[in-house]
Amino acid sequence: MDRKTARTRRDRDMVGDLVDSSETISLETANQVYTGEWVLLLVTAKDAGQGISQGRVLDHSPSRRQISQTTRRVRTRYPNVHLYTFFAGRDIVDASEAREHLAQVAANGDRLHAWW
Repeated sequence: MDRKTARTRRDRDMVGDLVDSSETISLETANQVYTGEWVLLLVTAKDAGQGISQGRVLDHSPSRRQISQTTRRVRTRYPNVHLYTFFAGRDIVDASEAREHLAQVAANGDRLHAWW
């Protein structure tokens, strides 16, 4: 067994204690469950196009700072794990959907976080 294979297997085995209490969920489900929060996901599967499709939620919070702190702790101990940090919520596909969503947010008095 070469060094890279041994390191990868060791990292995979060590990640077990990170996820002992969480279940694997789809990215779509995470977006629905944690809407309006930052999410730190341990990636467990990718789709055919190599996009992230499933993972285990390691942390979630309205505070980006908390997620950053958790990410640093995880990276210190497990430098080779695949993590994904995102702000959960529904995806906006086109301009008309964006206008509709913004109107709904304004009408409800909700807060909006935009990454554009």
